[in-house]
Amino acid sequence: MNESPRKLHIEPRGQYVSFLSKLARRREAGSERLRAQFQNVVERGESPDRRVELLGRYTTRFLSLALFMVPTNIAVGYWEIQRAVIDLWLLWIFLVLFDVILLSYAIGIARLTLERIRNGSARMRFRNKTVRRGATLEAAFYGSRRFKDRTTIYAYLRCIEERFVRSGRTQHLACFERFKSEKQAALANTEGVTTFRFDVPADAPASNFAGVLPTYWEVVTTYEATGRNYEGVFLAPVEAVDERAR
Repeated sequence: MNESPRKLHIEPRGQYVSFLSKLARRREAGSERLRAQFQNVVERGESPDRRVELLGRYTTRFLSLALFMVPTNIAVGYWEIQRAVIDLWLLWIFLVLFDVILLSYAIGIARLTLERIRNGSARMRFRNKTVRRGATLEAAFYGSRRFKDRTTIYAYLRCIEERFVRSGRTQHLACFERFKSEKQAALANTEGVTTFRFDVPADAPASNFAGVLPTYWEVVTTYEATGRNYEGVFLAPVEAVDERAR
């Protein structure tokens, strides 16, 4: 099985942290959220696009930072207008750095919002609520009106494992692909539905949300055309480790 570093969809990779315990607590909370999402997928047999959650996280971070930066920028600007005795150039450098971060979040929110408006609310439905390793995962992609009229949709199945990776004296979070299937191409029907079948290897890892760092499966769908690019990520109900037997 191939294994390569990948960027996380929920928690961006490359966050260098000196205190591993603090990062571990954050990832344990993230693992709990994934566990709840997985149970929801199993019960409903349907998974929403996980990039919608990314939009929510960007929005939360943007608002939290804006609550601090906007009043601070106004106050420093007022002091500058009043010709304060204090030399503020160091403070302005500090503010510009955080303003750039705030702008990057705003750009990310605008991009994800535009994609959602343009592509609609996509979802993935599964024929079986839970798929065992060694069996076949049958999935149906339900897109918006843009995916009708025999649009070609590409999809593949992958297994993601999160790990802490050491870099010098610090630790950061990384995401690795333990398995990635061959990309498939299928045509959407007149209702915008595209079906796929993926073989899950018998020796592949099971979904596991018991620890700090989860292991989970995703179906990734893509569609490329002029002005109409799309990428969706959906949690897949591949069997999970039985925590009661641990």
